[in-house]
Amino acid sequence: MTENACVKKDQMRDMDIFLLRHFESVKNTQLSFSSLNDLEDLTAAGIEQGRQVAADIKMFIKMHSLTIKKIYCADSVRAKKSAELIAREVGPEVKVRAYTELLSTKSMDTVGRTKEEVRKVNPQFIQELSLYDAGLYNSYSFHRAVGKEEKRRYEQQVCQCIEEIINNKEQEDIKIICLHNSSITAAAINIARTFYDYPQDFYGKVIADNGKIFWIQKKNERLKFVAANCDSRMLLDNSIE
Repeated sequence: MTENACVKKDQMRDMDIFLLRHFESVKNTQLSFSSLNDLEDLTAAGIEQGRQVAADIKMFIKMHSLTIKKIYCADSVRAKKSAELIAREVGPEVKVRAYTELLSTKSMDTVGRTKEEVRKVNPQFIQELSLYDAGLYNSYSFHRAVGKEEKRRYEQQVCQCIEEIINNKEQEDIKIICLHNSSITAAAINIARTFYDYPQDFYGKVIADNGKIFWIQKKNERLKFVAANCDSRMLLDNSIE
């Protein structure tokens, strides 16, 4: 992905882009890695979380008279249901479109397992993961089935898909994309490398909590972060723009 967007009409902005991590799912409460088929549903708490976030997004769109036609998402149950919650709140004419390219990264040595289960078969990876979570490890160096080159292909796949969404023919002032932790990480690091001097050969931890938003502005073909991993209530605070 090369650029990002989020500017109000009264500020001559081209577009707002929200990269939103899906709402709390059963997978999150089980502290497990992504399953092969991504069938885990949202929890009751996740649905309630989604209703509040959707209401805040609706208010943001109304406040700034933004045009929206679709909610975009990864093709998993938890991401699609998150997108559907937002679409229903924003308006009956807003549709949901899912993409397999935005699914979370997977490795057969971890798929569907909890950390404790993975620890029994690959303790080195779990140790490396703890360092990665602390911001001290480059995920390109993980000793696991998903190697450096495969990770780069995943990044490229995610970023190309998001770029296509941003530049599609839909006449929209805002693009909302419901993603997974790994796909948000790929997109955020790509933007940081392009516009924020992030190291080219390092892949560090990006905190992306359930229901939180990476708010990006696209203006004059450049992308900038307005906020990262922010609460939806922050969208209604005019002082941050």
